[in-house]
Amino acid sequence: MPTALQVEAVCASPPARNGLLAATAGHVRNFARAELKAWIFCLVSGLLLAFAAPGFDQWYLAWFGLVPLLGAVFASSSLPRAFFRGLVFGTAYNMLYLHWVLFVHPATWVGLAHFAPYLMSGIAWLVGSLQQGLIIASFSAALRALPITWGILPVRSAGRWRIPALIAVPLLWILVLNKIGNAHDLLGVPWAMIEYSQYRQITLLQAASIVGGIGIGALIVLVNMHVLSVASSLSRMPSLKSIAYPSLVAAMLNSAVVLGLMVAALSYGHSRLLEADKHGGNEICSVLQGNISFTVHHATREAMIARYFALARTAPQSLCVWPEWAYPCVWSKDGVCRELLRKAAALCKQTWIVGTVDCDEKRQLMNGVVAVTDKGEVQPEVYHKRYLVPFGEYTPWLIKYSPFGWLFSTGAPGNSDYRPGDRPVVFSISGRKISPLVCFETISPELVAENVRMGAQLLVNCSNTVWFQSPIMGEQMIAFCVMRAAESHRNFVFATTIGPSAFIDAYGRVSRKSRRENASVLVDCVSFESDITPFCRWFF
Repeated sequence: MPTALQVEAVCASPPARNGLLAATAGHVRNFARAELKAWIFCLVSGLLLAFAAPGFDQWYLAWFGLVPLLGAVFASSSLPRAFFRGLVFGTAYNMLYLHWVLFVHPATWVGLAHFAPYLMSGIAWLVGSLQQGLIIASFSAALRALPITWGILPVRSAGRWRIPALIAVPLLWILVLNKIGNAHDLLGVPWAMIEYSQYRQITLLQAASIVGGIGIGALIVLVNMHVLSVASSLSRMPSLKSIAYPSLVAAMLNSAVVLGLMVAALSYGHSRLLEADKHGGNEICSVLQGNISFTVHHATREAMIARYFALARTAPQSLCVWPEWAYPCVWSKDGVCRELLRKAAALCKQTWIVGTVDCDEKRQLMNGVVAVTDKGEVQPEVYHKRYLVPFGEYTPWLIKYSPFGWLFSTGAPGNSDYRPGDRPVVFSISGRKISPLVCFETISPELVAENVRMGAQLLVNCSNTVWFQSPIMGEQMIAFCVMRAAESHRNFVFATTIGPSAFIDAYGRVSRKSRRENASVLVDCVSFESDITPFCRWFF
């Protein structure tokens, strides 16, 4: 049933409706004017925190960079104020963190976007940053709505129980940002997670084998929340009274708990790294970085095949990983290409993991990875990428079939949607089990954990980095691989089109990395691990 106000607005005369609109506009202006200083504060704070991102590498900022956001939320007098403060902070944070989207190579845009590539890059950057900002805004609103108090124990105050901040805030953060807001079905792409800022802090990173990257993210949020509670106790601001420690003893006890968690994580990491020093890779592996693509370099299929075959001939007779789309044929339909690859692998005496394109029975494209042994035997299963990138590999149907769907296109060959795969694949080659991933699938700890539970001893990622001109994007992708390696205790081979390609050991240490934009063969030793970490056992 419509409310009385709605009926009055509909039935009102034009002057009355104009007056209602004017009053609404006045309220919005007053709200914005009152919040302007808080928004500027949140904007600057969000930009500052973004410098902790891989590529900028100011990792220490993550340990106190959320304090301004948390303080602004708890100090807000209403839920809408908390929401918009979070929106400004989150959007600013992601605009700097994801600024490399502005440098998507113009040649990768297809359809109508081909005529205005820089405009489309700008729109993609703004929309992506705003979408991630809305997720942080949702976290802020939910945090403002909860009855939060200081410390790690619930407190009964004014006739109701209050939730301890050091427990509730980290859990709410990973629930909203890592799980719900960035769920794949909601078009979420969890690129800018705060835990990736620590990808070079190898000692701390070892805790990911138990709690995962999301656990490290929760620890970062917990430390930020504790810093805010201590600062609130010292400042005695009335708006932050609920989260301020009521006494020096309470502050010291909670500080001891937080410090104890940090010491435990670092001690565990130190002990694991002592073990790592005695445990190195013992099997040679190589990555072919072709620095050639049909999209940007307008290379023919023959030129691409010739480039990779030439690189393979200079690589050791061992496992050899090719990047995404390196073998430009539709695998299940092109018998000539399959036969050529099979014979070439046998001639080079190498086992090849190759990024290619496949299709289903309806001829819908699928991004795939195939394996051929050093004896020329083709593995029966083809891996099809499961985690597709919205607007890069498919257009969401809500957009595609809307009146504006004709404006959008994907980066897939032929401007057509890819179809996702529906299961993991583990290649079993000479008693070794190798599990492939494709490109952005490195952002998904769920996929990696599932592969490990299926028996994967080595993880490889075939990626096409030619789309992106900014070197920071490559560093961020390596940060994902580092986190997945530490979580799963698996060596991770990251093979890219133009670089940087990398080898990451089972403890998250980058042992080899190539330069960008040069054709090269990257060689290192890898190990094949069989243990299953606690994180891979419990995380789904």
